[in-house]
Amino acid sequence: MLKKNFITLILILLLTSCKNSSIDLSKVEHIIEIDQTIKTKYLDVLDSCHFVALETTKESVIHEINTIRFTNELILVAARGDEGVFIFNINNGKFIRHINMQGSGPEEYSRIDDFYVRESKREIDILDATLKKIISYNFEGDFIKEVKIPMNTAKEFSYLNEDIVFLNSKATGGKKIPYECVVMSNSKIRNKYLKIRKPIDIFFKTKNSMLTRDGEIYFRPLYSTVLYQVFKDSIYPKYYFDFKGDWLNDKLIYSEVSQPSIFIKKLDEINKAAFLSTNVGKDKIAFSFYKNKNDYNLLYDIKTKKTMEIIDYKECISRYSNFDYYYEGKFVSLKEPSLIKDDFKSKVNGSQYLKKEFVDSLNPYGNPVLMFTKFKDI
Repeated sequence: MLKKNFITLILILLLTSCKNSSIDLSKVEHIIEIDQTIKTKYLDVLDSCHFVALETTKESVIHEINTIRFTNELILVAARGDEGVFIFNINNGKFIRHINMQGSGPEEYSRIDDFYVRESKREIDILDATLKKIISYNFEGDFIKEVKIPMNTAKEFSYLNEDIVFLNSKATGGKKIPYECVVMSNSKIRNKYLKIRKPIDIFFKTKNSMLTRDGEIYFRPLYSTVLYQVFKDSIYPKYYFDFKGDWLNDKLIYSEVSQPSIFIKKLDEINKAAFLSTNVGKDKIAFSFYKNKNDYNLLYDIKTKKTMEIIDYKECISRYSNFDYYYEGKFVSLKEPSLIKDDFKSKVNGSQYLKKEFVDSLNPYGNPVLMFTKFKDI
């Protein structure tokens, strides 16, 4: 079910995109210098963690997870492959219901590109870029409304106030709207940011190129090391991950390489970093990147501006996973239940937070386990 590789790899021919735009570093609030990291071990930064297994029934089998959203009571999972949205109890992982309105008719969506949960309204808003609409259902799966959007290249979205939708456009062929970031209101485009320069031949998608935290929206363009904050009428470069020339160059990005294995081979040959994945929490950023056949996992403390590299990540309970999600002060990652069992048996760092009865209850072939991790101040 769950892909072990930290990169969700999608190959799209003739994709339009944008790398680092020219920015004024004096305007960046946080410059995260990768060569100034402090090496640490997992247990030295771990405060606590707990686990929630998503119940596996005949009605709740998830073959591959696309996106997860949280409310105070629920875990909502959009499955890849148009399987719909699965809803679970956030405390015990018990399956509640499955919403699947996939189709081409009224009140239906052809696919789920992204979804957003408005807890106060008990609404699930689903982005269907193919049919150029956002369609809303209540938590019981009843149709509420649909909003037309003027583009079919949107892949992620969020809300900036109630009446403004932010769309992250990073798919192919945006001839009419060749921008990474689009803000719309009342189904009409309001603002466009970061014009796409020219097409490239390959696209590696990493998690959280756009995310929402406490009403704030953050956006990172494809192959960029700049994380922008989005406002109603502007974007602001808030975080810059400074690789000091070690980030992959334009020559490789815009080369005519269409095979992922060849791209990675060339990346290793020039010894450059790539595949940055970032997740902004309340007071920390969990991020990772790839360089020279190695994955690096780090934490940045927003208050102290210290960066810690977790050097034993491959030997701890978080191995084979990334902190792709965030909820109530905790970074959330996905684990295969079979790996949870292996980690408990091997007594890897962090496995002391697992209880034997919980591990014994896991179906090794069942739905993923969510691990909620809280880190210490650094």
